[in-house]
Amino acid sequence: MCLDMKKKQEKLVYNHEIELASTDHKPFEMADIITSLPTEQQELIYLKYFQDLKNGEIAHLKQIPEGTVKSRLHKTLKRLRVLIAKEEL
Repeated sequence: MCLDMKKKQEKLVYNHEIELASTDHKPFEMADIITSLPTEQQELIYLKYFQDLKNGEIAHLKQIPEGTVKSRLHKTLKRLRVLIAKEEL
């Protein structure tokens, strides 16, 4: 999810003349949302998306099965989507 956002940001061309359509939304920082997650989920996000480790590498590092890494990442990303949706309201 973080990588997708990063790719989208790289594709955007900023024009200083464009005004924001709506300014009533509260701005949020992804880091603030990630810090609201439990420590174990924060670690998974950090290792996967900020350190660019593969699931197998994370599994070896944390000494857990690769399937467990996948399921925990899935659960974490699902929770992040919910938290982001709450922030955008």
